[in-house]
Amino acid sequence: MRTAAVFTLSILLAGPSVLHAQAEVPLWRVEAVARAGAGDGPGALTYVSDVTIGRDGTLYVAQPREKVVKTYTPAGRYLRSIGREGAGPGEFESPGSLGWRGDTLWVTDPAQTRISLFRPDGTFLRAITFSHASQVTEGRTQIPAYLLADGSVLGWWQVPLQLLSQGRVVSSPMVRFTARGEPIGVIGRRESRNEFGELAEGNSRTYFPQKFTDTPLEAVAPDGSSIVIVRRDAATSPARTVFSVQRMDASGRVTLSRNYSYRPIPLSSGAVDRALDEHVRGLGQTRIRTPEAAVLRRQLRRHLYRPRFLPPVTALVLGRDGTIWLRREELGRSMAWWHVLDPSGRIVGRAWVPATLDVRYADRAQIWGVEMDEFDVPTLVRFRIVPSP
Repeated sequence: MRTAAVFTLSILLAGPSVLHAQAEVPLWRVEAVARAGAGDGPGALTYVSDVTIGRDGTLYVAQPREKVVKTYTPAGRYLRSIGREGAGPGEFESPGSLGWRGDTLWVTDPAQTRISLFRPDGTFLRAITFSHASQVTEGRTQIPAYLLADGSVLGWWQVPLQLLSQGRVVSSPMVRFTARGEPIGVIGRRESRNEFGELAEGNSRTYFPQKFTDTPLEAVAPDGSSIVIVRRDAATSPARTVFSVQRMDASGRVTLSRNYSYRPIPLSSGAVDRALDEHVRGLGQTRIRTPEAAVLRRQLRRHLYRPRFLPPVTALVLGRDGTIWLRREELGRSMAWWHVLDPSGRIVGRAWVPATLDVRYADRAQIWGVEMDEFDVPTLVRFRIVPSP
């Protein structure tokens, strides 16, 4: 599950502990051992919205453009597709996030405000559907977003992009619902900021993701047992500071709260230039009317969020084994550091991973990530984790 928001917890501990640098943190090497979705045929991949792993290692991949969930063996061999386009039972308009409750696979479909449940072999079981707006949601319509381990459903308000691009904090309640759509209660607040930039051209608006966003990160565990939140505010001075990791269970009870000390790294002009180059290429391919590259670059520079120092964490992934994976600063190198925490919050490993790999799943044994070719065609690559001796 991948999002960019934060929960301000309604239940706080006496105070988070601070973890300074640990000595002798093991280095984990990664070795590519399998590919899924490469080539043509029914197993070929288009846009990947989410990835999850079954107990037997089967890979499940949400494909919103094809409106199916594709499955592959751990070796990358295509097995079958789950669902099809439509509004009927077991059908999708836009499959989004994936997860598990026991051995039941759940798939969100925001376009149809529902979560569909399947057996691992793709047999449809039932659907959870609701759309709720009331005083408890502050009048904002929430739809089912994640199925939690206790059977409750975490709601979601789709924040309009124009609000996220105005440089202000957008806050909304995090509400748990029954499967029938009845609110159980508010267990925190979700906050977003500095997520998108806006380019205006007449009456049209184009939005682009901010490369150096420091909006807090959140992720729901694959089995719905917990929610992890990383606060990663960009530093304002070179003095040592901290980022925080918090975890709560499905009821909202905090089970981990820890700060991690680090030394801020300045945002360089080279990093800004690389971000602008990336946005110019991307927007040049998607905008119907595109100004000259130099003009577009100037527009982007005016609206690019540029903190003095790099956000300390750039991605968050949770494993089925309880590990918490944190991608550290974006340094513009060919490889990127990932720090791995065990369920107690202790750093148990550092993995040196290709920087262009969009990691979607990770645990102590493996990583699955999206790799794009020169034509922006995705392939999922499995890496084996090799701990240092």
